[in-house]
Amino acid sequence: ASYAYQYISTSPFSKTKEAMLGYFFSQDLSLQMMLEDIEYFYGMKMLHVHGITASLSSALAMRTYLEDGKIETLFTSESRFRRGKYQFERLGLNNAQAYYGSLKLLKTYCEYKVYDLVFVTPPSSYLGQVRRRPDILVTIAESDIKAMVKREKEYLEEASKYVSSGGELVYSVQSILLDEGKRLIEDFLKKHSEYSLEKERQIYPYEFNSDGLYYAIMRKE
Repeated sequence: ASYAYQYISTSPFSKTKEAMLGYFFSQDLSLQMMLEDIEYFYGMKMLHVHGITASLSSALAMRTYLEDGKIETLFTSESRFRRGKYQFERLGLNNAQAYYGSLKLLKTYCEYKVYDLVFVTPPSSYLGQVRRRPDILVTIAESDIKAMVKREKEYLEEASKYVSSGGELVYSVQSILLDEGKRLIEDFLKKHSEYSLEKERQIYPYEFNSDGLYYAIMRKE
């Protein structure tokens, strides 16, 4: 995207003057690549289920700002909600709305079957970040993965209820595991004939010197 720049330095991006003043926010290259595969149109109504940071929602808000697009984001952590809300404000993104609460609480803020684009980025193993966080490999157990996959399925199932007819559902995890990516989506599509897979991609950490990422774009018929 024309507003994205690559940052190369030995110093943390968060310590730069521009980042501290709120002029820029960081986003991994793999997420930028995923956003390039989305179709955007005028008046787009978007929902992001489980914001880890506000970077994905901010990028979507910026891409659709001049086209009257709007995005709502659920943060399940109060600290993340506060940071996300502040980021939207300092970037002047008045087309982005932040909510705080659990996954089950989302339906008190948002209506089912009305969103053109629904992103779901559930908590995961984050094994896609192994290049910069090698400690993940020694701190995660098989039982942890099984619990995470179960939770990811719950997030995807709930997020799918908010997609309008003809809308898109995007599932994304920073992982390189088949159980969290391809196999999980295959399972979901077997149970939901109203959805069809438009595109999926697995990005590995070594490919672009970025985080590993799996994403699937599905269309609701």
